[in-house]
Amino acid sequence: MILLVLGLVLLAVIFGGRRLGAGIGGVLKVWRPTAGLASIMVLIGALALGLREDWLPAAGLAAVGAFLAISARHRKSHAPKPTPTSRMSPDEARAILGVEPDASVAAVQAAYRRLIRMAHPDQGGTRGLAAQLNLARDVLMGR
Repeated sequence: MILLVLGLVLLAVIFGGRRLGAGIGGVLKVWRPTAGLASIMVLIGALALGLREDWLPAAGLAAVGAFLAISARHRKSHAPKPTPTSRMSPDEARAILGVEPDASVAAVQAAYRRLIRMAHPDQGGTRGLAAQLNLARDVLMGR
């Protein structure tokens, strides 16, 4: 009976989630609360089977409940890319990149490449700092 209810909940999440967003994105919006609720239901079912001394099904349901609880707890960062709210002045851009006011395009590109190697999110930097460097380069390059 519990598995039937869980199957219906899963179908409701999958098909109801498609209405919330585009494809799997909608499912991800409602996964955490649904997985938390499902884990509670499954763990209660495992407890009931354990009290009836049906150890093998109880262990299986406990494992499924633990998986659902962990997946409801685990959170990946799906934060949007930071976007600058205002334009940067050329003086601010030069200060960020560390170039002189009369720096050439090649000097700006060289300074940008040197800094982005350290500030890129894949290299341990932050998205915000990389966005500032990108904006500073764009301002000085006239984009």
